[in-house]
Amino acid sequence: MDEVELVSLMRSQELSDTEVADPPNPPAQTCDDIRSSPSTSTDGAKVTFKKELTLVHSIGFIINGIIGSGIFITTTYVLQYSGSMGLTLILWVVGGLIAMAGGLCYCELGTFLPQSGGDYTYIKEAYSFKNRWKWSTFLGSLLAFLYSWVNVISFGTAPIVIAFGRYLASPFFECGAQILVVRLFAIVALIGLCALNSLSVKWSARMMNMLSVFKVLACCFIVALALWRLATDDFVTSNYPPFDNTTKSASSIALGLYQVLFAYSGWNNLNSSTEEVQNVSKTLPKAVVIGVSIVIVCYMCVNLSYFVALSYRDILLSDTIALRVAYRVFGNVGEVAASLIVSLSAFGSANISIFFTSRVMFASARGGQLPDLLSGLHRTWKTPVPSVLAATMVVTVGVLLGSIESLIDAYSAVSWVFYGLSFLGLIIMRVTHKEKHRPYKVWLCVPVVMLLVSVYLVVVPLFQKPIPSLVGFAVILSGVPVYLLVACERWRPRALGRLSEYLAHQTNSLLNTQSSREQ
Repeated sequence: MDEVELVSLMRSQELSDTEVADPPNPPAQTCDDIRSSPSTSTDGAKVTFKKELTLVHSIGFIINGIIGSGIFITTTYVLQYSGSMGLTLILWVVGGLIAMAGGLCYCELGTFLPQSGGDYTYIKEAYSFKNRWKWSTFLGSLLAFLYSWVNVISFGTAPIVIAFGRYLASPFFECGAQILVVRLFAIVALIGLCALNSLSVKWSARMMNMLSVFKVLACCFIVALALWRLATDDFVTSNYPPFDNTTKSASSIALGLYQVLFAYSGWNNLNSSTEEVQNVSKTLPKAVVIGVSIVIVCYMCVNLSYFVALSYRDILLSDTIALRVAYRVFGNVGEVAASLIVSLSAFGSANISIFFTSRVMFASARGGQLPDLLSGLHRTWKTPVPSVLAATMVVTVGVLLGSIESLIDAYSAVSWVFYGLSFLGLIIMRVTHKEKHRPYKVWLCVPVVMLLVSVYLVVVPLFQKPIPSLVGFAVILSGVPVYLLVACERWRPRALGRLSEYLAHQTNSLLNTQSSREQ
């Protein structure tokens, strides 16, 4: 009995020592100890997006995303490349049809893969080939990262915000606004957009709706100016036959079409936030068809108005054709009114661009390809606050740099590379995911035609303006080493991973957000 009691006493002593060894309060976490909790908050509830975007919001989203400053500027360049009024108007019709066809393809992609992120999500899923091979997983992740990389470093929103500042400041300066004033106005606008997109998706959507109505009214204003000028006797319209001097160069036609498509860009922006759309399988197709149709009608009416109100010479010599029309009809008062209209139109486009870029950053971070801190969702507002702040800071850098037009042109020249990858990805997933249900399915000939259009728009301009395209390709390829060192776990330094986790933890604590990174 004595030996048994001794053994029991020793075991109880070991247990008591173990309990004492555990400290009552854990030590402070360090960079090495912190591990983010991606899917649950402190109370165990998962933070997700709110489905705030109705059909009306979605239509406004598309209209506001497409109509920016482009329609008030690009007709001059389209005419330069096309050589005639007839081909110019045909290119605007073709551009509208391409935007509609592309939007319908993205309807299938957005309803089939309803995760936010747009092209990032589609490219990653399509070119991973359901992870059948190691190289396919790597390929899908690399191509998706390159899309995010180009969107992040291109400062794509900066020219839009600078245009806002320039047009808003122009009525107060006879010889043009100083660059410091333009930048100040642009940065103030960015701060407001950052706050709006951080606080509420619903309020951001309401702003989009109001500005979309305003943009349609702005197009009507340009048409009214042309009709007013047509009703008077003090104008000189061009009497040239509609197809005189029409170019026969395929490269020139491609460059003219590219200018048109720049004005139509934005037809796929809603796909970046499909997780926030109510009943996305029905809302997305309806919004694309209605929204793009309204834009096509507005664009055709505005372009016809330009040719009614101005001569060929006036159009070709004008950098801001809408202001020229307003000045011809109402003088300085009309020019000031048109300046305010274009500035507000640019403000609406900047709002969409911040919204879109932040969702691409969020999707990339959630997929593990950008720092984890960008995958945070606010616990109360249900908005990706860190991504919105990051997108705003990137655009602010672009605004301060000022002279980034060449980089933007280079990116725009190859943006159709990623569109083409998405169209080809849709065709690929018809084979690799043929067993999955598709709420909306487009005719197969539509993505095939859009793929050919993408190839045409990427390859043909290389023969006439190779430098912007080559620079654009260089920007894309510059993301490959970044992917290998930062986004790819196999080659990423451990210290960098620990730093990312530490920053994510601190950001979540500071901004009351929760990481959404996939495991």
